[in-house]
Amino acid sequence: EAPLPPLSPKGILLSDAIKEQVLTAVAALQEDTRHEAALNDAATENRNIVVGDAAWALRDLVSKNRESARFAVESGGIEAVILALRLRPNSEAVQARATGLLGHLVQHSPQCLTLAGRAGAVEAVISALRAHPNSEVVQEHASEALGLLVANGHEENQAIARKAGGIEVVALALAHHQANQALQRNAAGALGGLVVDSHQGQIRALRAEAIPALARTLQRHLGVDAVE
Repeated sequence: EAPLPPLSPKGILLSDAIKEQVLTAVAALQEDTRHEAALNDAATENRNIVVGDAAWALRDLVSKNRESARFAVESGGIEAVILALRLRPNSEAVQARATGLLGHLVQHSPQCLTLAGRAGAVEAVISALRAHPNSEVVQEHASEALGLLVANGHEENQAIARKAGGIEVVALALAHHQANQALQRNAAGALGGLVVDSHQGQIRALRAEAIPALARTLQRHLGVDAVE
């Protein structure tokens, strides 16, 4: 496969202070403490809080400034988020905040979507959905991230997501969290990206009872444009 071209060939105009904040957050996301066997549960939870806070801080930075998002991607931000998701699968805070950040990092260009998909972002997001089925905050942010990853007809990510069971986990999110409007909107968007132009995807959605779940959503939120 040909390497991906630079995201910003003309350079990035950011202050040194913003760059330092981005790099600090990326470094925190990459921290691997598995080798520290002496860590007790409290210490592990404290580390999880640090990583979760770093993800949220970076999300705040990249959501306000497109160039910050580009710099974060070029500094390994997408790979760092995926690593955090993989290293801390049991932390609800990390899974919610890291998937929330991932959505902001990939939404700016098809190239970012491709980079994320090839780095394992799709599988990481689906794992978060599967591991935390009762957490509305994880389901909301992870569904949004999955929807963005498979958006705009990105066939490569769509295929990865269908193979990893994305249709089934999104169908569960729709069925189990009917009262959460934002979650329903995100899950419905992800489902749409997974079944569009895919006969097999549509069959799997039917088997997963996604259509009745969507019907209940529309009935419950009748007149809410964000869901309809």
